[in-house]
Amino acid sequence: MSRENAAYNLEPLWGELLAIYREFARICDRRGMRYYACGGTALGAVRHQGFIPWDDDLDMFMPRPDYTRFVETVQGELEQSGLGVRYRWRSFETEPGYGHSFGRLQLADEAAVAALRRDSRLPLPLGICVDVIPLDGIPQKGVKLFLWLAVRSAWRHLPRFISSRRKALLMYQRFLAAIPFDTAERVEDSKEDASRLRRTNWPPQMFANPVLLPFCDVKVPLPRDWRTYLSDMIGADYMQLPPLSSRVPSHARGDSTSFA
Repeated sequence: MSRENAAYNLEPLWGELLAIYREFARICDRRGMRYYACGGTALGAVRHQGFIPWDDDLDMFMPRPDYTRFVETVQGELEQSGLGVRYRWRSFETEPGYGHSFGRLQLADEAAVAALRRDSRLPLPLGICVDVIPLDGIPQKGVKLFLWLAVRSAWRHLPRFISSRRKALLMYQRFLAAIPFDTAERVEDSKEDASRLRRTNWPPQMFANPVLLPFCDVKVPLPRDWRTYLSDMIGADYMQLPPLSSRVPSHARGDSTSFA
């Protein structure tokens, strides 16, 4: 444990996150579904060969077609493996009131969550989860791109005008999936803020033939051109550690977006 995080004990949390990841990867591999480490998980694999010392979750990309199949099959797979009580899939498609456009494979055992909260000394308001983020095609130019960026920027306001947040998210998902991943010229991270999309979209070929890198006692697939991905997301100096003041678990900050 790095000295700047002496107030936290993340190792028990990491062990549970790795267990969730193994089940996620088992389901994906069994069904032939594509997935890639992203965010802090990708950076951790490259820079630390495991978790960033202050990281407290795992992040995965899935192309939209695979993500859709995963949503449709994950609960049955969990039940079949006997883990339907321990883990649960959370997304707006499966859970009324869920407010994100991406889903989470989450530890559902409340006693286990409480123990990890106590042992890690983190509030863990988001629970213990692997975030699964769809990759979608985007238009390249002209009026279509202008309108697409406008909708991407404004989508969080849709529930003000629609009676159900679930309906708003369903409309938003249909909008994002309108340009198929496998035939798009460029694809993007649907979790990212639209203001960053000029530098956070990539050719879909970047995700062909992923590279397996060690991550603690497992291996995780990264985009084939992971150097470009990390440079786009963080900057060319992604191998440099951030200031000490930034080396704080996201659950302790109440922020799940920063991962450098």
